[in-house]
Amino acid sequence: MEPSISNPYESAYDAAVRPKSHKRAVAAFIFGILSVVFFGCGINLLFSLAAIVLGVLSFTRKESNKSFAVVGIVLAFLGVFISVTLLFAVKDFAIHGKTFLTDYQQLYAEQDTVFPAYEESQELPYYLEKYTDTPYSEMFRKYGFDIYDIMDKLLSAYQKEQLPEITVSSEAITLPTYLYEIPNNCI
Repeated sequence: MEPSISNPYESAYDAAVRPKSHKRAVAAFIFGILSVVFFGCGINLLFSLAAIVLGVLSFTRKESNKSFAVVGIVLAFLGVFISVTLLFAVKDFAIHGKTFLTDYQQLYAEQDTVFPAYEESQELPYYLEKYTDTPYSEMFRKYGFDIYDIMDKLLSAYQKEQLPEITVSSEAITLPTYLYEIPNNCI
């Protein structure tokens, strides 16, 4: 039997030809997808951070298949952008949420006197008049409606006997859906 002679250049050649690992790039891609999917939760910021770090590590370690890393990083920034945009969109309503809730509860309790009077004279109850002034009127205008548009929707729900009651518990607040009318054929 002849002794096998190993070529000292063979292992270096094999290492150069063998594709390098791309686990970090794939992980960056997956975390990038998760950051977009969970855009409304705070956890998406962790997913975005993981995607960016793993994507950058993939580049610095010269892993193969960098396209996964690039897409992961882009998706991570997209997830952060969507979250920040959502935060700015709801911050106006979140700031005044307790006032809205208190006023709606009072309106609900007095619905049998408030809505007939509003239907007749378009006059707001005293506790809703503040919504015609700054800062509420400016906030509503920014979103394309005013207090009278809201009252018209509420009046319509009242007339159909569908004015929802808000329930408050220690875990959650169940808000009315009068602004989101879904046609019956879509359910």
